[in-house]
Amino acid sequence: MKPRDGCQGLPGDPAAERTTVWAGDDPPSDEALLEAVARGDEGAFERVYDRYAPAVYGHALRQTGDPSLAEEIVQNTFLSVWRSAVDFRRERGSGRVWLFGIARHRTQDLLRRRRRWEVHLDGVPEPQDDAQLQPAEVVERRLLREAVHRSLDRLSPVYRDILHLSYLRGLSHREIAQMLDLPLGTVKSRIRLGLERLNRVFWEGGGRDGA
Repeated sequence: MKPRDGCQGLPGDPAAERTTVWAGDDPPSDEALLEAVARGDEGAFERVYDRYAPAVYGHALRQTGDPSLAEEIVQNTFLSVWRSAVDFRRERGSGRVWLFGIARHRTQDLLRRRRRWEVHLDGVPEPQDDAQLQPAEVVERRLLREAVHRSLDRLSPVYRDILHLSYLRGLSHREIAQMLDLPLGTVKSRIRLGLERLNRVFWEGGGRDGA
């Protein structure tokens, strides 16, 4: 993991020019840093990131087993930290507990969307451990997965890319809208239409889907 690669430029707000001056030689507490982040202090945000990004990455990697997904969870977690620091209250718990609560939610969101991708087509089974299946069932399942991905490749880019972001990368509709600079309603509409086209291409075995 490359620290802060996915979070460069996240603040991007005039308030981020504010910088807190810390008194004494002791490092500021998590709670003090989060309160400074809530005031738009980019330096405090970087301290929080450097302090906790490796631990969040380790947690995400244990949950997903996938380094690229773990890095994505780190990015999503600290984006949420920047946006939600105003909601942090030290009287409700420590900064560490609050931050890891966000990390757990971002991990669960991504895994839930990936599971939804696995089962949204009728007849496509949920993932199972190959050891629990007969050899013929293992082959059948793998062929079926390959067919789903071939069908996805047949979609026009406008639908293929947005389904990839939503179901394979696990981004929320709002995050996709921000990434692609699209209205939220447009994102939801394209995902719905994309799933309809994917379902049709998969079951009909047709050629490349038109826009």
